[in-house]
Amino acid sequence: MWQGQALGRVVHAGEHVWYILAEHRWCIFGEHAWYIFGEHPWCILGEHQWYIYVRLLTQRLTLVVAPEWRNQGIGTRLFAEGIRFAQAQGASRLESAVRDNTPEALRFAEQRGYRLDRHSFESALDIASFDERPFVSALERARTAGLRFFSLADLAPVTEQLERRLYDLNCVTGLDNPGNNGFFSPYEEFRKFVFETSWFRADGQILVADGEQWVGLAAVAFYPEAHYAYNAFTGVERAYRGRGLACALKLLAIRWAQQVGARYMRTNNDSRNAPMLAINRKLGYRPEPGMYHMVLDLG
Repeated sequence: MWQGQALGRVVHAGEHVWYILAEHRWCIFGEHAWYIFGEHPWCILGEHQWYIYVRLLTQRLTLVVAPEWRNQGIGTRLFAEGIRFAQAQGASRLESAVRDNTPEALRFAEQRGYRLDRHSFESALDIASFDERPFVSALERARTAGLRFFSLADLAPVTEQLERRLYDLNCVTGLDNPGNNGFFSPYEEFRKFVFETSWFRADGQILVADGEQWVGLAAVAFYPEAHYAYNAFTGVERAYRGRGLACALKLLAIRWAQQVGARYMRTNNDSRNAPMLAINRKLGYRPEPGMYHMVLDLG
């Protein structure tokens, strides 16, 4: 492994950039990393998080200081270094996130010019106490209208053609999601992080079709070791919204979770997606602590 002098700044090693902790251990965080120096560790030893990810003119900064070392100007110094580095790369915008249950972190960000962009959080549903009766009508209306519900497993064997078709539906509905930032992973990356993962199950990909056209889906995973299911995504094509299909898909996702033995269901939420938040509340999901996503314009 290449080693260089401790400069307290970025240390380059070929294509990569490394930093060394106070214990003199090397770590790598992709494209950019920082060296932490001094007699004592500035941040949680071995758990230091200070990354900058380059994405066009936007860079992402995550800053963590160990509780016992806070309020000593360390965070301010790290933040200043991050700003200088980002500006030197030509960035015009900096993104960060703070936990919504840490007011001191939010205050730190706001005092340095950050503004709130959105709020994301997870919600949990107790499956044992869930009463589906108020929501069955949405499913019945859709079926009466001629729409068909099924899972990807019903189309077995699952070929690459079917995988690409599922990807296309995820892409269309995902990009049209109110919480989307205008980016969706290419198929090769999607396949790696969805189809090739241990959590992926074809029977957990619940679909609704109008004739031969797939118009909506709910993607669900089950984690048996933790006894919970995760509704990772629910999307409906724009032309089919307002018909209760998202509610019907979520109901089928909950039924699936019951069948596989999950004790509770989790899902993610984005403050910009008000319609989906409303559905989750009606179903009985209870919000949990999440993240405030902050933006700083560098000019």
